[in-house]
Amino acid sequence: MSLSAFLSVAATVVAAGAVGNGVYEAVRGLVAKTRAHAALSSRAATDPVLRQLVLRSAGGPLSESELRQAALVIEQSLTGLSQGDRKRIEQGLHQPSKSGEQRYIEELIQSP
Repeated sequence: MSLSAFLSVAATVVAAGAVGNGVYEAVRGLVAKTRAHAALSSRAATDPVLRQLVLRSAGGPLSESELRQAALVIEQSLTGLSQGDRKRIEQGLHQPSKSGEQRYIEELIQSP
């Protein structure tokens, strides 16, 4: 096997491993999001602030102050989740992209 063929095979193996790890992390993020949604559903039964935010988000995009309030309520609802799940949810809550952050928060609180 020539050196260039070996390097090509090695690069393919490394790339496949990176893709596999990315898929694994994406699935773990979706599982964490599902667990957070379940925690929020339980909390919505007793928390009037969360219920109001859910109703408000159904009517359109939340304001900046409502987003901050929703993020706080979400963070407070994560106490029953594993440390890994909390870390993944917090990454979604604190994205560099404001529109991504807003979409993530609204997806979590819609219809809990």
